[in-house]
Amino acid sequence: MANGSSRESTTYAITSLPRERADAACLLNHLRGRWHIENRGFHVLDVSLGDDANRTRTGHAARALHAIRNMTLNLARRLQQSTPNLCREHALKPNLLMNRLRIFKN
Repeated sequence: MANGSSRESTTYAITSLPRERADAACLLNHLRGRWHIENRGFHVLDVSLGDDANRTRTGHAARALHAIRNMTLNLARRLQQSTPNLCREHALKPNLLMNRLRIFKN
C-alpha cells in the first residue's frame, strides 16, 4: 500500500499440483505471478488507454484499436516512459513518434 501500511487477506484456490509440490510458498508465487501479468498489461490498457471503455464493435475496428493500444504500451515500455506521459508527449509532437519508430526498424 502507498502509505507503508499493510493488510491481510485470504485467498482460496484449486490446483492440480500434488500436495508435495503445492506448499504455501509455491502457491503464493503462482498467484502473484498471475496478478503480475494482470497488473503489467491489462490494467494499464484499461486504465491508461481506456481499452475496456471502448465501444467500437463493428468490422475489424475493435481489433485494430486494441492492437494500436498494445503497440503504444510496448513503445512506452521500450522507451522506459509511462504510458500517459508518452501519449501526451506524442499528442503535442506527432513528428516525434515517427522519429522514434524509425529507431526500432532493425
